[in-house]
Amino acid sequence: MSLAGLAGCKTTQTYTLTTNVSPPGAGSVSPSGGDYDSGMSVTLTATANSGYTFAYWSGSATGTDTTTTITMDSDKSVTANFEAAQTGPAVLFSDDFSQDTGVWDIFSDADGEAFYENGWLHVINYIAAGHSTASHANQNFTDFILEVDMKLVAGTTDNWQSVVFRYGGADAYYSAEISADGFYEMQLWVGETLHTLVSPTMSSYIHQGQGVVNSIRIECVGNSLSLSVNGHLLAEVFDDTLTSGNIAFEVDSIGGTFSEVAFDNLVVTEP
Repeated sequence: MSLAGLAGCKTTQTYTLTTNVSPPGAGSVSPSGGDYDSGMSVTLTATANSGYTFAYWSGSATGTDTTTTITMDSDKSVTANFEAAQTGPAVLFSDDFSQDTGVWDIFSDADGEAFYENGWLHVINYIAAGHSTASHANQNFTDFILEVDMKLVAGTTDNWQSVVFRYGGADAYYSAEISADGFYEMQLWVGETLHTLVSPTMSSYIHQGQGVVNSIRIECVGNSLSLSVNGHLLAEVFDDTLTSGNIAFEVDSIGGTFSEVAFDNLVVTEP
């Protein structure tokens, strides 16, 4: 071969791509590596195995997207980093009340009202009714954790605004209640008999007045029933009279002429 022919032969530079997974077994990278011509662009995709989620790339690549593209202008080593997936209790029921239709009882009569408005479920009780007003979800739960936001919209702060649970009809249910003037209590109704589980008690953790939100958490597991407000456990009782039933939101005016309470961000999960 002539010298001119030898001068015309050029060798293409190649570089090696190595991929790793951290922790081992958490996922995979495709393609898994290899040798590539200089200047080539290689797109890598990270896939998490069950129980993990992709977190970020490290080494010769950065970013948090599951795909990344690198240019092979030198040997490259890329690590796909995964983390254990965060698992939580199963959601049994939820409602943000953004739709004006749903499972809740909606009505208006001389005693009270229940209606959707601006992403909240409103319940009004008129003191002239002589009894509370409630809207039921028409669901059934046994053991659960319920979280909901509630606020007094209008009317008297001398009221009770309640979560009713394990409701088996008008003559059998538990209720966990707060008032817009800072009290809480827990009750059990069986037939015509009221059983006081927790007597009315003042708490500084309850936000008072109109327009302020109180976040309620009810834990109902076996015979253990608890009420937390704004992240603070206020009461826990043990009673096995009722084991399952519906849930409802209930409002009762004690003073004034009416009390209007709104409810939002309801989530019911497994314990």
